[in-house]
Formats: sequence, structure tokens, C-alpha cells
Amino acid sequence: DKLHAALAAAGDDPTKQMHARHKVCLPIQRPIIQQLGFEPSLRGVQQSFGALADELRYDPDIATRIKTMSVLVERREPHEERDMKKHADSEAKRAQHAAKHPAVHVEPMEG
Repeated sequence: DKLHAALAAAGDDPTKQMHARHKVCLPIQRPIIQQLGFEPSLRGVQQSFGALADELRYDPDIATRIKTMSVLVERREPHEERDMKKHADSEAKRAQHAAKHPAVHVEPMEG
């Protein structure tokens, strides 16, 4: 509730939203990231996100948690998440199709 109120007060200004998010989230994040060996600061939060290895991001449980956090922290509505997933799925299918059916290049005939 605090986060949503702070984001609402920030309006549509992305910079104000970012500062509001930091103001609400950082006090909660500091002790957690400090226990994990990162400095208890915004820089430490950023480093902890960077330390999350790509292979962990594809773990189904972690992926679900990341999506949940995105909805909660970024104020994304569930339908926006669905639309993003549909787009990603569509792009993946397009890439698979392109890999199976490479474009054929035809040289022009000389006349």
C-alpha cells in the first residue's frame, strides 16, 4: 500500500516514480542484501540484481517470483504481464519458424 501510494503521488513522471520506489523499497532491501554480502545501499541492490545469474532467471520458481515482484513493484497490471508474455511467446515462435525455414535467396537471372 505504501508503494502504490508513493507511485500514485509521483504521477506519470518516471523519474519521480523511480525515486518513490527507492524511498519505499530500499529500507526493506538493505538488511536482506547486506546478509547476502552486498553493501546496504542502492548500489548494493543494483549489484545484487546483476549477480542473479541468467540460468537462475530461467528457473520456473524464480521466474514466477520475478513476475510477481514486477507486478507489485512496477505497478504492472496482470493484463500487461499477459500481453508481454504473448509478445515474447510470439517472438519465440517466429524465431523457431525462421530457424526451421531459412529464407531462400534467389539470384536474378542474367538475360
